[in-house]
Amino acid sequence: MSTIYIDFYELKTEEKEVFKEIGKSEKSYWTSIIKVIKDICVNTSGKSGINYSFEQRNYELSDQRIHIVFTQIEPLCNQETFNQFRYSSIRKVVDSRTPLQIVQRQLYPIIFIGAEDIMQVHQRDGDNFDTNVQQYGLDKRFQFLDADIWHYYVPLFPKFKTDLKKIIDKIARNWEYKLYQTNVAREYLELQLRMLSNSYILEFGSGHAKQVIPFHFHSEQRLEELIKREKGNLVKNCIYKILLVDDYAEEPLKAEEQGIAKTKLEIIKKLLDELELKYEISYVSKISEAKSKLNNEICDVVLLDYLFTKDEKRGTEFIKFIEETDSIITGPLNKIWIFPISSFSFAIISELYVKAANNFSEKLYLDRGADPINHPALLKLKLLRFLKVQGDKCGLEDLKLTIDDTTVTSPSSVQRISNFAEYCSKIFMTKPTKLNKQAAKYFPIFVLLHSKFLKLNDIKGDSLLARSILEQLYKGFNKDIWQHFLYLTSLLAYGSGLQWQEMWQEYTLLKKKIKESDTATYDNFKNVFGVIEQYIVGIKN
Repeated sequence: MSTIYIDFYELKTEEKEVFKEIGKSEKSYWTSIIKVIKDICVNTSGKSGINYSFEQRNYELSDQRIHIVFTQIEPLCNQETFNQFRYSSIRKVVDSRTPLQIVQRQLYPIIFIGAEDIMQVHQRDGDNFDTNVQQYGLDKRFQFLDADIWHYYVPLFPKFKTDLKKIIDKIARNWEYKLYQTNVAREYLELQLRMLSNSYILEFGSGHAKQVIPFHFHSEQRLEELIKREKGNLVKNCIYKILLVDDYAEEPLKAEEQGIAKTKLEIIKKLLDELELKYEISYVSKISEAKSKLNNEICDVVLLDYLFTKDEKRGTEFIKFIEETDSIITGPLNKIWIFPISSFSFAIISELYVKAANNFSEKLYLDRGADPINHPALLKLKLLRFLKVQGDKCGLEDLKLTIDDTTVTSPSSVQRISNFAEYCSKIFMTKPTKLNKQAAKYFPIFVLLHSKFLKLNDIKGDSLLARSILEQLYKGFNKDIWQHFLYLTSLLAYGSGLQWQEMWQEYTLLKKKIKESDTATYDNFKNVFGVIEQYIVGIKN
């Protein structure tokens, strides 16, 4: 059974050392909270093969530890707290005498505990970041305290025990995966600490020094809340065929002790499972293998690393290959959908930027990506939004109705529709005398949806995503039915009363074909058929 040792500190600003250790017998403002934490850990000890200990002993390289740091609001309003952070005793990564020499000691994750839920101050979803920062008087870098696997923030209210246990469980899993020993996690931490201490602009009279932060930080726990809300935005029951291009896909990540860490593939699969995605994933470890793969088969999503140390290649070479190769087999909507998963995911975009290259083109959709090791919540949220864009472009975006378009009432201004049959039933559930106007209004959208249908239909044999979208959105529709549907809609929209016989013939034929194709789709169209029939009979008479 492995043991995780827990130490207690308090964040201070009076001295150069910002962390003051709370002794075993020392009475402090936080004594009662320490007792609660110990009770939580005692109740958790032994589960999943982990024991928690509060024994104070000399540090050893093999130690698994968690530093718990208590903080009031005041230190978080003081610039010196963040300026001195990287030089403090429990956060010093490099030796000041030899800046490029990594200190040969273990580095540990920190859980910050504060009275206020300051991480609710978020830069998305309509929150006024600057106003809230001013309200608390916080330094604008405060979200650094909850920005990665090295730093977590837990407020005392409203769900302290529940939230703390979740964070402790996450850290225990990170120790199990040996993430804190990996070179890339330590490199990342050192870079982030330098970005933290240098995240300011000197005042030269422009006003930028007070208004602009060169480097922004996010709150992982706040992103976890957004993930819960946004999971439902994807097309349900979609299956993704994923290709992981990474030289450590199935080799343990490099660490001080070789062979102890998890592989990138194991880490990625864990995050995909947390999103409850359905997928099939394969991997290649070289750029040349990825090129060969895409010359022979379709992939719905490509997860791309940046640096391939074994063959001295970079992910941007793969992107260049996509742009310059005509024989490549593209994925949904004739594009290769790439999501970078490097620990320095911004490197791909930065390299393309300095080369004045585009990350969107006729053959390519390239996201900014995220780091699966240090930023698991950021990766999950960005991947969700990446897949939502992909689903929207494949047709879901067009299956939206505003309240003005239909008689449907909804608390929001836009209503998402689950499939094409439901979409048609909402549109055509109108007075028969107004059917021609509705048909004319939506005929261009039907033509657009048909073109997307054809692109998906062409690759459904190899693309799991295309197959599942067709099954979800266009169940019961094939090329032949689409042709008859479009022709009937054009007659309803632009035809005259003299064409009622042609309308009737096309209507009865479409009705018959849908019934033969899928009974559930036919049932969804019954009311639509009723309105169409009344309209045709009306213009006949």
